[in-house]
Amino acid sequence: MSSHTPILFCLCGPSGVGKSTISRELLKADPKLILSVSASTRAPRGNEKEGTHYYFLSKAKFQEEITKSAFLEWAVYNEEHYGTPLSNYENAKVNSVDLLLDIDVQGAKQLKDRLGKVVKVIFVAPPSLESLRERLVNRGTDDADVVQRRLKRAEVEFEILSGPTLADHKVVNDGLEQAVEAVREIIAKERAV
Repeated sequence: MSSHTPILFCLCGPSGVGKSTISRELLKADPKLILSVSASTRAPRGNEKEGTHYYFLSKAKFQEEITKSAFLEWAVYNEEHYGTPLSNYENAKVNSVDLLLDIDVQGAKQLKDRLGKVVKVIFVAPPSLESLRERLVNRGTDDADVVQRRLKRAEVEFEILSGPTLADHKVVNDGLEQAVEAVREIIAKERAV
């Protein structure tokens, strides 16, 4: 068994800020970084595939996994459950790689509380709340009520992530290439420590 201690790079920020797109770009160029696929009770959207985008679980199965302590963290977001399987961390240890997570503030806090300094929270922020609203509306996956709920939640997340205790780094996604490069630099610096 490997003695590698994976670093968990948590991209944290509001829905629609570009975390998934940044993640895809980072994973293309870094063989020592793998995506931590989350479990979720929500239904698949569009072309989402089991085991690639999420592990889609029923609420009963998710509760069973909680009981078995099968998650590093879990949280409820928009009435659905999301969690990071413990097996992702174990696989990263065995394969001597680091994990990239797209996670909410509740999950990031739980991970920091549980694993400490190996968790690096990168706050991905939009240039403004108005630009975030435009992104959410333009992606066309949510109705107006859901967009409004996501914006209200974004305000709370900004407050938490802008505070001194949770986020280790902040990247404003004002353009994909710039944001990806900023996160790449953060990963390189954290690995060098």
